[in-house]
Amino acid sequence: MKRFYIIIFLIMLFLPPLIWQGIKIADNDLYTRLDYDLGEKRNKTKIEDVSQLALSSEVITDYFADRAPFRSEVISLKRTVDSVIESPYEEDIKPAAMKAMYDIDDPKDVMTAKVISQVGERKVFKGDRIKELLSEQDETEEITDESNDNESLYEIAEEKPADCLNPGYRILVDKKTGEEIREEYEATGHDWQVNEVVEPTYVSYGYTEYICKNCEETRTDDWTEKLIDTSYLAPNVHGETIIGRFDWLFLYGWGNIPYYQATNILSEEDMSIYADRLNTLQTLCDERGVRLAVIWIPSKDTVYSEYMPSFEVQDQYKRVPRLADYIKQHSTARFAFPKEELVSAKRYWDTYYRYDSHWNFVGAYIGVQSLYGLLDMPKTDIRYVQISRETRDAAGDLIELGGLNANDFSPYYEYVVHYKDNVVTSYETEESVLSADVYRTETDCGNDTRFVLIGDSYRSFMVPYIKKDFDHCTFVYRDNVKDVTDDILSANVLVLQSAERYDYKSLADMEYLIWLFSSTKAEE
Repeated sequence: MKRFYIIIFLIMLFLPPLIWQGIKIADNDLYTRLDYDLGEKRNKTKIEDVSQLALSSEVITDYFADRAPFRSEVISLKRTVDSVIESPYEEDIKPAAMKAMYDIDDPKDVMTAKVISQVGERKVFKGDRIKELLSEQDETEEITDESNDNESLYEIAEEKPADCLNPGYRILVDKKTGEEIREEYEATGHDWQVNEVVEPTYVSYGYTEYICKNCEETRTDDWTEKLIDTSYLAPNVHGETIIGRFDWLFLYGWGNIPYYQATNILSEEDMSIYADRLNTLQTLCDERGVRLAVIWIPSKDTVYSEYMPSFEVQDQYKRVPRLADYIKQHSTARFAFPKEELVSAKRYWDTYYRYDSHWNFVGAYIGVQSLYGLLDMPKTDIRYVQISRETRDAAGDLIELGGLNANDFSPYYEYVVHYKDNVVTSYETEESVLSADVYRTETDCGNDTRFVLIGDSYRSFMVPYIKKDFDHCTFVYRDNVKDVTDDILSANVLVLQSAERYDYKSLADMEYLIWLFSSTKAEE
């Protein structure tokens, strides 16, 4: 008999592996279907050295169990059987057994009886006894609730849920004493998910738009550069206008092209004159308690060079960027040439007009924020300012200067930047800001400071923002600077603005102001 059991044991031990290997040899596809990972998420038992075999039979059992043939199929079959058995047990057999054993029908009562029996009460309860025990259980739960659950001791007097950006709170009032408790909740933060991916083109950047799953706010990020057309495009000049790629127009006349081609770079001796004059003017302004700032505006072809025709450029480090760096290194004056800011902002909006030589109101806003940085004033990122976009028929000074037909060009966008709309303008020059040589404003912004800006046509686009931050403003075209002598002498803030192609005119402005302040100082 003993030998019979040994034979049976050996058959049970070796037959499954033999069948398993036979299936693998005979039908590999069937073997692959049977030999799958059931997702047990456990590491197989290993026998690191022979001593483990002597220490524990469990090691041997686990080792062979982890490698048993048909393991996944057997476990899967067991789960199926368990599932088949579980449903009728829970729905039919268990309620019938509980009714017979405890004389109760409610499943909650069954669980209560089970818990009570486990902590030392009688194993079986019937009739009124179970109801009594359940009543005692309810009283215990009520006491526990009163000592641990604020909801039963307190009532909510005020509540503000937290959202993505704002913290929340609630105020609880003790029902007995009237004492208040305030609970604070941190803001949840946005839960961003991809809403749309936009690929770049030759006229627009690529980006990914994200949307918050909680509040549906959107943001744009992960910018990709525009495609750049590097093919040769011969310059197409009409009068004072260049027709660039994708119908972008640029200024050819008024001495602009030498700046673009870098054929007019200044010597270090010439650049030192600018720095010297600016330092002298800075000293005179300091003596008068006047804040001086100088801002030069990049030309359109500097910011949108990707649309320029194939002009030969002698040096990528051009005249004004080179001069601006020199001034920053050799002068203590507040000075800005916001090329990078304007290039960065054009991801979101055009910063220059398509058919005009000037920056638009978005570009001007960027320039004003750079100026405020020089003056140590608060700045507001344009991405957090409301902007309206209006479609306009093709128009601009470059269409006129080139004698071009506006009907041959597609519409463009005009941007309206809503900046401090609550500030009231009590007075401003009746003439249009775009045509007035001298433009004055009075507002109630509360900054009782006299602001004077001397510059060129770019200055007009800055007026809508600057006048909201200074009570008294004067904007003057440089050729009319002698008409505002009193404004200059009473100014608290003095700004010299110049387009890139007019840097030498800014030097002349410095010379005039040095003469004016020096003469006034001598008279005093």
